Amino acid sequence: MTEPQRQMRLMQELFDTVRVEKFSEDYAARVTVAPGGGIDDIVITGRISGYTGAEVGQLVFELLKAARAELNAVLAERTAEVFGADASAGSPFESMPGIDELQRRIREAQEEAR
Repeated sequence: MTEPQRQMRLMQELFDTVRVEKFSEDYAARVTVAPGGGIDDIVITGRISGYTGAEVGQLVFELLKAARAELNAVLAERTAEVFGADASAGSPFESMPGIDELQRRIREAQEEAR
């Protein structure tokens, strides 16, 4: 397996598996986000009964915002690891190929694996 193939396999595995969960302090709500910031799950427990509708909405929004921020940090760190960038030296994405190049590499790696 070539280095670009290994990198693409690792990135595909990362995007297939990484999820971030955030809980409210009182465990009344939990949100889970997936790569791209998409909502994977929202759980509201019975502890939410004292909240107004507006408070529930605000709580879920804040949890989503926090989960997406953490997810972006995790993805940046893991991407830096895969591509060998020094995460402390600024954005790991500066030397990273663009999305079109990544998609091309994934297609090539998949074709070569067949």
